[in-house]
Amino acid sequence: MEREGQLRQGDPEDDEEVADRCRRLILYRGRVRRVLAQLERHLRLCALCSLWPQIPHSHTLQDCPDAGAQCLRRRWASIEKGIRHQSGESICPHCRLRVLDYSSPDRLHHDSYGLDWDCRYEGVIAALVTRAFFAESDDSTLQMLSSWMAKDGITLSQTEGWGAWPGEENEKVVHKWLGQHIEWFGIKVPRILEVFLRVAESTK
Repeated sequence: MEREGQLRQGDPEDDEEVADRCRRLILYRGRVRRVLAQLERHLRLCALCSLWPQIPHSHTLQDCPDAGAQCLRRRWASIEKGIRHQSGESICPHCRLRVLDYSSPDRLHHDSYGLDWDCRYEGVIAALVTRAFFAESDDSTLQMLSSWMAKDGITLSQTEGWGAWPGEENEKVVHKWLGQHIEWFGIKVPRILEVFLRVAESTK
């Protein structure tokens, strides 16, 4: 009888653990909603031309006629290729979110296991992160990124010319860093997702 009473009453430590997991899940979902809001916001914006918000535009980076867009597109493709293999099978290689993070997965992906992804946000994250590293005009963004990487023991060589840190050796370091997994309230996510969110929310 005493044992049955204990089972019915439950273990306070177990209750606290469940409550903590629920709290962290709520916080995680809040972070995902922020990502989705920024993905929607930047969906039809050109990552390059949005550096100059006073100049209206109605195209994406893929269609940008600016001379610098071709270079940015090459670096964007390089980032996508460089970190693609670091995604898990249940993480979209484009928006970097887990399939389980969508209320309506079919709206975004035809295949939930990475065999034939069809993401409405394809290119949005890679384009904005590429701009942040290689075409950003805001010194505060570059300082934020370099300080962030320095905390992880990474220092990129600075070079002259257009772009923040051009050079093949730097790109490899950036790709590896962006593809590493970090934790959002106990759930692993690719670091590029956190970089995108910080840069996107700091962009007017």
